[in-house]
Amino acid sequence: MLHPKYRSLKCCTKEERLRCQQYIREQLKIIGGIATTVTVVQEVEPPPKKFKVADDLFSRFEDDNSYGMEENEDQATGYESDEYTFNDKKPDELDRYLAMEIDKSLLTNNPLDFWKIHSKTFPSLSKLARRVHSIPATSTEVERQFSSAGLIINQCRTNINPEQVGNILLIRSLNRVK
Repeated sequence: MLHPKYRSLKCCTKEERLRCQQYIREQLKIIGGIATTVTVVQEVEPPPKKFKVADDLFSRFEDDNSYGMEENEDQATGYESDEYTFNDKKPDELDRYLAMEIDKSLLTNNPLDFWKIHSKTFPSLSKLARRVHSIPATSTEVERQFSSAGLIINQCRTNINPEQVGNILLIRSLNRVK
């Protein structure tokens, strides 16, 4: 969802898209320093069904037409979901990002280019996208394994079987855990 080319998540179900949005909002709260708390509200009787126009109900979840997103059959019905209720709330960064129109011709395969350009418009989303899409410089555990393998295979032991090297590395790593 944080990749501008694939933000509509066309192959995902509505539930998966909502979970993804919920996860992103939780991460945005963490980035913003706001503690997330979950409150459970039980209603005595179910709220009455509300009928809305499909455009009003699903405008937050639709990608713009430049991506060729077609309306799903669920969206064409024009009825609000019984499972989910949508409150009229001030749009957050994620809502604004999903609603914005993006020129498809300006997009590259690297999503970090997009987030660098839009870092002032979406400061928290930009930080989250950099965290998600960046590659760590090194992994110390991998470096340790290569170092251990280098110590095992030296001038004297060049004819050692690769399976045997793997066994030696496994035994060494198990000994470190103890």
